Amino acid sequence: MKSKILIPLTVALLLNGCGKESPKEVTKSFVGAINDADFEEAYKYVDNKGLLALDSLAIYCKQDDLRKYYKEVKKAFFVLNLMPVKFHETTKAYLNKLKKSDIDLEKLNDDKTYLKDRMKIFKKMFSIAKESYSPLFEKYKKKNKVYTIKNEEVIDMMIFYIMANDGYSRQDSPRDLLYSIMYYLDMKGKLSLNKQCVKKYTYFGDIDDIKYKFKRDDLDEKIINVKIKTKEDDTKLEILDNKDKNIIVDWKLRNEPRLYRLIR
Repeated sequence: MKSKILIPLTVALLLNGCGKESPKEVTKSFVGAINDADFEEAYKYVDNKGLLALDSLAIYCKQDDLRKYYKEVKKAFFVLNLMPVKFHETTKAYLNKLKKSDIDLEKLNDDKTYLKDRMKIFKKMFSIAKESYSPLFEKYKKKNKVYTIKNEEVIDMMIFYIMANDGYSRQDSPRDLLYSIMYYLDMKGKLSLNKQCVKKYTYFGDIDDIKYKFKRDDLDEKIINVKIKTKEDDTKLEILDNKDKNIIVDWKLRNEPRLYRLIR
């Protein structure tokens, strides 16, 4: 899964633009969506770092699920040790299919590509990866003398993790595995918020006051610092003001647990 405005009226009018919400409206809409635990609505106002914070908040809301998935996926990777030759052959075939596809892999590796766009690319890659790797796991869906994978979604998470690691299964990286599960849940639209975790992990609440300050203003973009005073606490966020829309690019969480604590 943010009142009084203390800037001159002329500046406020300039910020409003035509056909897009003003920084004030974006701030209030975003904070309101977070307070209402409305992940889908909050998602509309973020990009880049702002999206990472929203996804992180949604993951904290689903800590029990994440812990369960992590344990199941980590355990399920045991089957790859039973078929090293077949896995290598499948990976080779998968990478060849990927190269022949129309997916822009260079864009995926470009630091300037926003996470939302990366997720669209991952979605296309996943369909190829699933088609390639699913046959490997077919016999483990049923009762098997060595090991049984009962959950279809766990297999999909395994495939997503292999895909995200360029066809390798680096099972010794808890961090990479956790992020793969997070991104899989994001790709499938399974992230959500609840009011309990919103209250615990954000500084938001009913807005008492909003102040704006231009941080950078050049030919391409304007970054606006926003200071919010709420009944809960004071906090800040940053808005990117461009021609199309105002976007939340940075905002802060609180009481963030360390990633490894989520899997204990």
